[in-house]
Amino acid sequence: MIQNRRLFKHNLTCYNNYAIKKFIRGVKSMAKNIKMIVYGEPGVGKSTFAAGAPRPFFITTDGNYEYLEDFCGMKPEDHQQCFSWAEMKKVFARDFTNYDTIVVDLLEDSYLWADNEFCRDNKLLHISDLGYGKGYSILGNEVFIEYQKLLALPKNVILLMHGVTELL
Repeated sequence: MIQNRRLFKHNLTCYNNYAIKKFIRGVKSMAKNIKMIVYGEPGVGKSTFAAGAPRPFFITTDGNYEYLEDFCGMKPEDHQQCFSWAEMKKVFARDFTNYDTIVVDLLEDSYLWADNEFCRDNKLLHISDLGYGKGYSILGNEVFIEYQKLLALPKNVILLMHGVTELL
């Protein structure tokens, strides 16, 4: 059974690599890089799909990169595991010269971390404690600005999201 599961995952990986390379090749004639969000339930192959992009660098939040090393041939140096919004901002500012694609895996974790750090830094129990909409506006602007910097890079950018997010 495990052998069949590995064969299935390998075939899925090969298909996804073919699909994204074909997609990227079709867009190569465009003057702009691809910027996309891939949204789906956990385990459907979002990360595997993104691993097929040209020279990807993964900014990971969920620790699933080891799977990509096992099944997609990704190298440990082609990713950075983050555990906070502050770490993600540092990684966003790094040099991506050796990569054509930047993958953020998972987008929703970064927002939750930003929310928690904002509340902690401002000694709030909840982001709404600043008054109607004020905390959400400030936080939204900060997250938006950081992602805009990433999206402005002359690279392909793939943002991965879960279809269902469970809060701990």
